[in-house]
Amino acid sequence: MNEREPDRLDRTQLARSAGVDDGFLDELARLSIVEPDEAGYRPTDVYRVRFAALLVEAGIDLGDAARAIDDGVVSFGDLETMFPSPAVATPLTQREFADELGIDLDALMDIRLATGLAMRGAEDRVRTDDEAILRHVVSAARDLGGIEHATTVGRMYGDRAERIASAAVSFYREQVDRPWLEAGQRLDPETSRQGSQAGRRLLDGTEKLLLALYRRAIDDEMLAGWLETTEALMARHGYLAHRTRQMPAIAFVDLSGFTNLTATRGDEFGTLMAASLLTEAQRVVAGSAIRMVKLLGDGVMLQAADPGRLVDATVELVDALAPTDLPPAHAGVHAGPLIERDGDFFGHTVNVAARLANAASAGEVLVRAAAASRLPDTIRAEQLPPRALRGVPEPVPVFRVSRH
Repeated sequence: MNEREPDRLDRTQLARSAGVDDGFLDELARLSIVEPDEAGYRPTDVYRVRFAALLVEAGIDLGDAARAIDDGVVSFGDLETMFPSPAVATPLTQREFADELGIDLDALMDIRLATGLAMRGAEDRVRTDDEAILRHVVSAARDLGGIEHATTVGRMYGDRAERIASAAVSFYREQVDRPWLEAGQRLDPETSRQGSQAGRRLLDGTEKLLLALYRRAIDDEMLAGWLETTEALMARHGYLAHRTRQMPAIAFVDLSGFTNLTATRGDEFGTLMAASLLTEAQRVVAGSAIRMVKLLGDGVMLQAADPGRLVDATVELVDALAPTDLPPAHAGVHAGPLIERDGDFFGHTVNVAARLANAASAGEVLVRAAAASRLPDTIRAEQLPPRALRGVPEPVPVFRVSRH
């Protein structure tokens, strides 16, 4: 930031932060699209300049844009509400930043790409948000054992964050942008202000929601991992030989190819598929002793005290989905001890059921022996060669079940 005025940017800082040359700022000032005041440029002018550059890349003449602004049709206005803390360029170049992190420049570029950040030149300045992201990724990789894990860490978080952000923005556009576009409204200052405030509330709420969900999931996953390790050790050393009572069961039913379909047809299509899956699952379990625990985007998690009934319902659901417009389903069922907390289940049994579902082909239902031991007469079980499942020390007996 400018040392004389910390809340302002000078010409060089703005151009560098927005990724344009100084001449582009001259053109924007000439058209009264983005102009400095006596103290310099406002930080949110970074977004205005970036947006103007996007218009040019889209083939839109800046003169036409300026006239639309003058006529009150569009606005570059209330960005302070929508984007209160824009990222700006740091004094560090990419090369200097790599040296500071203790890695070579090529490694930094690989990490950038894995995390979803664009490739940059060696002498390009590092943005403040990029700096924070990359420091976290490199630090996490070193905590896990070495910088060689950095691209994996970056890809793990970057892919998911991008999908969540895309879904949030799509929702905003559907609920806010599309209605006033269809109504033929102009983007006057008041409309812009209301839309920006709604967008800001959505973004702030999304951040809080994600943090809360992340902390909740971390609690459950860490406890589940601890339980799974404990069970595996006890089983390996002969401490789980006798379990006299009938164990409850868990089933996962997933849609095949869901990720690829949403990537090609959009998040809105994915939302419709998930809603259809939920409706069909609710129909199958209605009035039974089977509980639908939660919807998992491309799948559902079911639970029952009687493994045979759960297997029967799982097969019914997979078969019912086959003639619909949804992708074919595949499922896994396992019976064993469950840990319940706040209406959810976790533990080794849950993990094995999920991994059986992942191993199943489209239209297939796989179960472990414990769940196949008391099947109703309507279900046929075919024993398959033992399967190796992630997290299970040895290959396990697996059955494919279907209707007679």
